[in-house]
This record gives sequence, C-alpha cells and structure tokens, in this order.
Amino acid sequence: MPGWKDPPPDPSKVWFNKSLEMSILLACNWSCTSCSAYSQFHSVGFVRKGTMTMEQIEYFIREMKDKNAFCGRIRILGGEPTLHSKFQELVKLLHAELVPNHIHCLEVITNGTNNTKFAGIENLVKVRVSGERDKQKHHVSSMAATPMSMGY
Repeated sequence: MPGWKDPPPDPSKVWFNKSLEMSILLACNWSCTSCSAYSQFHSVGFVRKGTMTMEQIEYFIREMKDKNAFCGRIRILGGEPTLHSKFQELVKLLHAELVPNHIHCLEVITNGTNNTKFAGIENLVKVRVSGERDKQKHHVSSMAATPMSMGY
C-alpha cells in the first residue's frame, strides 16, 4: 500500500505536492497563548468568514479532478477542525471523491477534545492528536489552503 510520500500510482496524474494542509475553520476551543491557529477568535463573529462551506470543499474537489491533480495527503486542521458544523460530512466527501485517485490519505490534526466526532469516519481518516504536551509548542503550519488563501 502506497504512503503519502510516494508518487501517484497513475503516472498521468499531476503530482503537485506531497502534503496539503487545509484549514477548514479559524476557531478553537483551547486558548493556547503560543498558538497561531486563531484560538482567540472562538467567540467572535469573524469565525463565520473563516469557516469553509461545503460548496467551497466541492469546488476544491472539482479543481483537483479537472486538473488531474494528485497530492500525497491532505491534512485537515483548524483551529480545531472537529468544531466545524459539517466536519463528518466534509471528511466523508473528501474521502469518497479524492481517495485513492487524487490523494493517498486524509489526516486530521485535532486537540482530541471532540473524539465523538470521529464515530463512523474512523476508517476514513488518520487522526493526529495534539495533546497537553503540545500546548506550549502547538504546531505552526504554513497553511496552503485556508478559506482566505483560497479566495473565499
């Protein structure tokens, strides 16, 4: 079974990146002082503008298919991605439409506080929990796909 660092099994695919980070909302239920993942916005109206809609996810999927693109993995993040109101639906859609023809795997970076959100999708996505130890060094990512950077 190929890993996310392996090239696409179909040589006609355009391999644009090994890993893409998709920030699906700009909110978190933690308030880590060192975090750059928008935890300070969890109760502000700005969050609506920083939350990807299903239409935006569908547009991303169409673009991947139209360009015959391939990416090793897509990492779904936030803030805290499980706070997205359509988190499970979003994961199911990305998996159904993109695995294995356009990506090897989906991964979710979560703080682990909403584990019930993985019920029914645990076999579709790899989960990486950023726990208590990580609060001081909470990952800082160069988010390649955020609602703002994608023009939404």
